[in-house]
Amino acid sequence: MKTLCDPRELMARQGVDPNPNRDLILKVIASSSKAVTPKFILTAARKTRSIDKVTLYRILDLFVARRILRRMASVAGSLRYEIACAEHNPLHPHFVCRECGDMECLSDVDLSDVRERLNMKTKNLPEDIDLKLEGVCQKCSPRKRRRHEEK
Repeated sequence: MKTLCDPRELMARQGVDPNPNRDLILKVIASSSKAVTPKFILTAARKTRSIDKVTLYRILDLFVARRILRRMASVAGSLRYEIACAEHNPLHPHFVCRECGDMECLSDVDLSDVRERLNMKTKNLPEDIDLKLEGVCQKCSPRKRRRHEEK
């Protein structure tokens, strides 16, 4: 994400009433350069205010339902979240490392053409695309090579 989205503006556009916990959760996610886990969000939020897991997950579910956030599955089913703002963080694919689970945004690929083609060729109405490339990241690649060579 290059430019930060205004959390209150995002909520207003999607008809969600702001409150301190919602503001904080969106600020944590919007300020991250990549999709983040609930654990990351909770740890960062707790540096500012007391918030429990149940509250966090209710807010995340609300934001996903209202299309304020995108929810993506990473390695072994772990979830990650990112802002779903067409202006500041348009739809894009991700690279997921099978070794460490890190998820990296691949923002140089435009998926709007894929969405348009799907809309023209099907009677279904696709609302979201989750394109994920999986492999081994640069930091894990040397470890994997060493393990392979030792066998």
